[in-house]
Amino acid sequence: MKWNCKVYGDGEYRIVKKFLLFPCRINNIYRWLETAYIVQRYSRSPYGNTWTNIKFAERYERKSKEA
Repeated sequence: MKWNCKVYGDGEYRIVKKFLLFPCRINNIYRWLETAYIVQRYSRSPYGNTWTNIKFAERYERKSKEA
């Protein structure tokens, strides 16, 4: 089995599409039971590499991703 693995750099951003079955809080804004686009930032640390939620994506940010 083979697959391509993208290597992410520290501070890189992405936009992910998620269905929020449970409440999700980002910057004191709660959303649930809807499809949402979330901007995430990649960070490396000695304890592990993680994607951190930054904010809910606005319409113009989603358009640039889909193009």
